[in-house]
Amino acid sequence: LSSSEPLEWGDLSFPTYNASSALVTEDRVREVTVHGIAVNLFTVNEKADMRRFIVAGVTGLFTDFPQRLLELQQGM
Repeated sequence: LSSSEPLEWGDLSFPTYNASSALVTEDRVREVTVHGIAVNLFTVNEKADMRRFIVAGVTGLFTDFPQRLLELQQGM
């Protein structure tokens, strides 16, 4: 996969998907989580990206900067 190629989710047969945040949009997170499927994204290091994926309903974020995520969560 190239970094510009969108992620193919298939038939959504798994309870959780772990994916690169570079391959996922907020709309896709919403579409998948509405079906009760968990979405964990890696590696999300910018607060703006963290915020937009949290608002979209992502289940979990992997980051190199957990202090940024904590600051963001405390301010939301």
